[in-house]
Amino acid sequence: MAEASTEKGPSEKEAPLLGGHVRPYESEFERKTICTKKRTLIIAIILIMLVLYAVGLAIGLAIGLHARKSSASESERNSELTQIPIGAVVTDHEACSDVGRDILARGGTAVDAAIAALVCVGVRTPHSMGIGGGCFMVIYDKYNKKAVAIDGREVAPMAATADVFSNHSGYAWGGKMIGVPGELMAYKKAHQMYGRLPWKSLFEPAIKMAEEGHPLGNSTAMALAVVAKNLKNLEKYPYFCEMFCKDGRVLKEGETVKMLKLARLLKGVAEQGPDFMYKNDDVVLDLVAEINQAGGIFHYLDFKKYEPKDYPAEEFVIGDYNLYTLGAPSGGPILELILNVLEGYNITADEISTPEREAELFHKVIEAMKFASADRLYLGDPDFVTIDKLLQKLKSEDYAAYIRSRIHLNTTHDISYYTNHTGQASHSFGTSHVSVLSPYGDAVSVTSTINYYFGSLVVSNSTGIIWNNEMKDFTFKESKTSPMDGRKIGGPFTLCSIVKDGKENRWTPLPLWGMVQDGKG
Repeated sequence: MAEASTEKGPSEKEAPLLGGHVRPYESEFERKTICTKKRTLIIAIILIMLVLYAVGLAIGLAIGLHARKSSASESERNSELTQIPIGAVVTDHEACSDVGRDILARGGTAVDAAIAALVCVGVRTPHSMGIGGGCFMVIYDKYNKKAVAIDGREVAPMAATADVFSNHSGYAWGGKMIGVPGELMAYKKAHQMYGRLPWKSLFEPAIKMAEEGHPLGNSTAMALAVVAKNLKNLEKYPYFCEMFCKDGRVLKEGETVKMLKLARLLKGVAEQGPDFMYKNDDVVLDLVAEINQAGGIFHYLDFKKYEPKDYPAEEFVIGDYNLYTLGAPSGGPILELILNVLEGYNITADEISTPEREAELFHKVIEAMKFASADRLYLGDPDFVTIDKLLQKLKSEDYAAYIRSRIHLNTTHDISYYTNHTGQASHSFGTSHVSVLSPYGDAVSVTSTINYYFGSLVVSNSTGIIWNNEMKDFTFKESKTSPMDGRKIGGPFTLCSIVKDGKENRWTPLPLWGMVQDGKG
C-alpha cells in the first residue's frame, strides 16, 4: 500500500493516497487526524481480514497515513499527530477513480463523486456491477455528524414463489435468476439527499466511454475467460456475445469494447432520472419482454413499484472508533459480532511483536469468523422475517464473551463445533466497491453487485443492460439433508432465505465507514 505524503515532490499520478487506482485531491482543506500508529495497524489488519471475508475482493479504504521521520522516543512517535490531505476516490478502475476525482475538483460532493464513479465502473468493469444490479450505500454527513444507509439491493419479482422455482435445476444463469434491480434508484435517492452538481453531469464521462469505446480491462478479460470456460456454448447468449465476443471467441484484454445501446439508455437516465428506466412504459415493457423471453418471471409493476430504502446507518463502537454500516439483511450485524469478540481480547501492539503472537492473532480472527458465519445463516430481510432476538444476541457482550470462551488458541475444530447446519457455499464473484472522501470530511462507501461474473449473462437487446442473477442466492426448497454427513441444509433458517416476492436475500458484503470518536476520519 502506497503512503500519502504532505511533502512536495512527486506529481499527482506518482503520489496516490492508496495503492491501486486512487487519486488524491489536494486543496486548502486539510485537517489533522490523531492516530496511534501501532493500534491503527492492528485494527487495520483485523478489518482487512474481515473485509476480505465479507467482500472477497480488494475494497477501497480512503485512509492514507504518512509516518513522519522523527528521532523522538518510541512513545512519542506512537502518539504524534499525522497530517494527511483529505480527498480520495477509490474504485476498481483507474479511469473511474479519475472521474470521481474530477467531480470533487469541480466542487461536487462525496455523493456526486461516488455516483459518477459508480456509473463509470459499470461501464469499465461490467463483469462486477452495473445498473442491472443493486447496492448498499453508507453516507457520512460531516456537518450534521450523522451517517445514513441506503439499501438499493435487488428484490424478488412479484411472481417469485417457492412453487415457481420448485423444479429449479441449480443452474445459475438465465432470465429466471434475475432480481428486480435497485442500483439507479439508490443513486437517485443519494443525490436527492446530498448531491450538488446536476444529475445529468454525473453521467457524461461514462456515456462518452460507452459511446466511443474503451480497451477491455484485465479483470474483465479474466472474467470473460472464466465464463467462456465454464459455459462452452456462448451462442445461447447472443446479446452478451454481441458486446463481448469477436470471431466466435470472447474479447481479450486491450481489445475495444463499445456499448452503444447502454450509452443511449444512460443518456435517457441522465436527462430524465431513473424514471426513464423504471416508469417509462415503452422502456419498461421492452425490458420485461426481453427478460421473460430469456425465461424470467417479471411484470411491468416490478419496475414501477421498486423503491430504495433509507434509514440511519448502524453505528457501533470498537475501541476509539465509531463504525457505520447497514443492518440486516447485510452482513453488518455479523461484522459487529466479530469485532465485539475480538475487542474482548484487548489487542495491543504486542500481538504482532513476533511471528508466533501474530499467528495467534490471526487464529483468533479466523475462529471468530467461523462462529459468526454460523449466525449469518439466520439473518434475513427484517421486512419478511422476525430477527429482533437474533440481532440483540449479535450485539450482546455476553454472547461475544461466550464465543471467546469457545475459541481455543492451540486448535481448530470440525464445522459441527460451530454449527449443526450447513449453509450453501457462496460463489459470488461479480461485486465491486467504491469509497469517496471529500475535502469537507463527508464520505461515501458503496458495495455494488450483479452477483456472479456478468450476473445472469442475460443482456438487454434494447438497452445493453447486463442483468444480475441475484435470485440464485435464495432458497427454493424446504430443508434437506447434506449427502456428505447427514446434517441439515437449511433447517430453521430456511425461512430467512426462502424466496418471496419483494424480498431481499441476506448478503454478506457491505460498505463500512469508520472514524475516531472525536469525529475525525
